[in-house]
Amino acid sequence: MIDAGFPEEIEDVRAAWQAGRTQEALDLVPSGLIDKIGLVGTAEEVRAKLADYRDAGITLPIVSPRFMGDGAKEQALEIIRACAPS
Repeated sequence: MIDAGFPEEIEDVRAAWQAGRTQEALDLVPSGLIDKIGLVGTAEEVRAKLADYRDAGITLPIVSPRFMGDGAKEQALEIIRACAPS
């Protein structure tokens, strides 16, 4: 994550996490970092970003949505299906 261009921010996140301030650490993760290393957005936006990765030579992009609680499995499957190429 430091290589992604957020060294100071990541040090702050790490310090909060190691001090046991989990929520603070999560809140400190910059949205720009999430946009840079993750695929976020509507299903259409995510499909477009996945297409960009494929165009760049990625042959097997891994889609791994994260959900917790009731219905997590169903939500994850719904997202995977929505992101599949047409």
